[in-house]
Amino acid sequence: MKILDEMHRNVLKRILELKDKNNYSDAEFGRVTGLGEKAIDNWKRGASTSYMKNLDKLADFFNVSSHYLLYGNIIDLSEFQSENKIDIDTILKQLEDPQVATVFNGTPMSNTAKAMLIKSFKKSIENMKIIENKENKKSE
Repeated sequence: MKILDEMHRNVLKRILELKDKNNYSDAEFGRVTGLGEKAIDNWKRGASTSYMKNLDKLADFFNVSSHYLLYGNIIDLSEFQSENKIDIDTILKQLEDPQVATVFNGTPMSNTAKAMLIKSFKKSIENMKIIENKENKKSE
């Protein structure tokens, strides 16, 4: 039971951090998510763990994965995006970091699958560079 209690505390902590990061008051957050104005108060008092039933809804609301809400420390691609640009090098570095869990469709990837993804990703980057070099030579 202690493990479950700790997991619930960690999930709630991440939800509250995201709520605060996005500058929502407790009542406003309850209204905009449709969970009710007193939802956060009930969660903080331990009177409800309805956030567990609403993980997918909350993940969509905050544009994170439900896996992040449950376990934290995963790759959030939106962190690498600015003005409709994605930094591929940064994503690759995150993929290669053994401290970062990698998920696909909300399911954690095995180390073997992660290694295959990294290898494939690197090969795709090599191919992309070859194509770009050919295109640049044509335009010269």
